[in-house]
Amino acid sequence: MYKRYLYIGLFLASVFLEARQEVVIPESAQTADETSIGQNLSITPSPTTQKKSSIEINDSDLVADVALFSKVLDAMIERQAWDVVAHLVELYSTTEGRDEQLLLYARSRLAHNMRQYPKAIEGYRQMLDVSPNLAPVRLYLVQALYENKEYEAASFQLEKLKATPNLPRQIVNILDQFTLGIQKKNDFQWSLSINYINDNNINETSDDKYIYFGKFKFERDKDSLPKSDQGIGYRLWGQKNFNFKDNHSLVASLNLNGKSYKEYSEYNDLLVRLSLGYQWQDAIKRYTLVPFVQKRFFGNSPYSKTWGLSLQNFYQWSRKFQTSTTIEMAKNSYDKRKFLDGWYMFGSLGLSYAPVATTMFFGGFDIYTNHTEEMSESFDRLGVRLGVANDFRFGKISTKFSTYYAKKEYEDAPNLFGKQRKDSEYIQSLTLWKRDWHFKGVMPKLNLEHTKVKSNINIFAFDKSRVFFSFDKRF
Repeated sequence: MYKRYLYIGLFLASVFLEARQEVVIPESAQTADETSIGQNLSITPSPTTQKKSSIEINDSDLVADVALFSKVLDAMIERQAWDVVAHLVELYSTTEGRDEQLLLYARSRLAHNMRQYPKAIEGYRQMLDVSPNLAPVRLYLVQALYENKEYEAASFQLEKLKATPNLPRQIVNILDQFTLGIQKKNDFQWSLSINYINDNNINETSDDKYIYFGKFKFERDKDSLPKSDQGIGYRLWGQKNFNFKDNHSLVASLNLNGKSYKEYSEYNDLLVRLSLGYQWQDAIKRYTLVPFVQKRFFGNSPYSKTWGLSLQNFYQWSRKFQTSTTIEMAKNSYDKRKFLDGWYMFGSLGLSYAPVATTMFFGGFDIYTNHTEEMSESFDRLGVRLGVANDFRFGKISTKFSTYYAKKEYEDAPNLFGKQRKDSEYIQSLTLWKRDWHFKGVMPKLNLEHTKVKSNINIFAFDKSRVFFSFDKRF
């Protein structure tokens, strides 16, 4: 009975939220005045400089007074007098006692105005590496990424910016416009990830040499023990949105996951999913109803096919807190192992909280119910996950750590071992990368992963660790 209530709760969480009026972002978003954001680089002009009368200052006067030069350069940037800024930047770079951060800021803003987006983006990132709480600079970074059609990166920076405390309402509105603009883009988006595999237990089985059937003990064949191999893992994702009216759109996607081994090709695994469905979204929430078909190949041969329906919801409750829910129902059909034919239901609730721009906590729980023709293969699985992601200033190092626990209980039906199977699953993973190590948008990451499964039937218990490099690219 508890499973029914969990699914109902997840469904209600995905449908009860109020609709919000759409805010459309223009193709060329206007930049907010830095003095309105709170933390800024601008120096407020003195009453004297605000008077209509002007005072002539030549280059020699500026070079002789670096404090005055800094104020003038900052004021010209704020007024977006780019011709003047272009002249002053070169002169300021030769002045002793100059503010290096102000110089980098001026060069980045000038490059941004000249549509030299890679140069502007690099400059903004350098400033944020030194001072991650510069909200105006992060806003300019979002704008530059957006205009350069780097929507995924812009969305990531938006999440960080929304964690800034005490943002004025007008700035929050601008962020919502950016969010909606990114979501509504009809450009084809895709990502590719490749990783090297060195796995000491590709068949995920116990290293116990014996099988126990009641009071009897049998020695296992060598081929049934854990196998080690090397290979390549890969993931390809692509999505296209077709907006047809206001907040309404069709969304088509392709998701391909696979791994290929060097020696034991009979364990090669490939999963391909195609989906086409309906999506409604605005700046803070998104609902998606998507039918899908899925095909799995195992050992380079057709293994199973699946067709079903997925209901998804995303909601941003505040600048720091957001949730997502997924409910999926589908039917499995196996090419040879017909006793596994049946249906499943999956429900998931995810949460994330970013107290500051450089730290994010995330977690959630999920429930999976699988019903097969052979009752002893049917099971319920309940899991919970927790994690944290961090950007550290020293060494420009970023980390992401997560831990997962699940309880898996099979139907109380007769099986080969004569008892009801119960498993406990433990998974820990750690990813590390250096933010300034990338080439053509490809960022290498070091991944460490440990999986441990405990079972009351010894043959299903196993323990394995993996260390591998991954290479990710988003388009």
